[in-house]
Amino acid sequence: MSMAAAKQNPGRIMLMNKLINTNIGHMVADLAKDLIGDAALTMPPIKGRAEGHEKWLNQFFGSLGVAIAGGTSNIQRNIIAERGFDLPRDDAQE
Repeated sequence: MSMAAAKQNPGRIMLMNKLINTNIGHMVADLAKDLIGDAALTMPPIKGRAEGHEKWLNQFFGSLGVAIAGGTSNIQRNIIAERGFDLPRDDAQE
């Protein structure tokens, strides 16, 4: 973001941003789910605001949707390869 603000081309870094942040967010949410343990199997309250472990469960399930939004990880890797490293387009996409 600093490079973009300075009107410099961030190059590959910007292309990798979504992929890296998605992976980190999912790993944190997955760890929280593991720490919650069996409490993750309980039904969260239908009304009201999520509290305690329900917030982390919402984060876990939300991280799955974020991984899909804006392109799946495999699509993002193809974009990085093609635009960031100037590799040829994958034949399977044609």
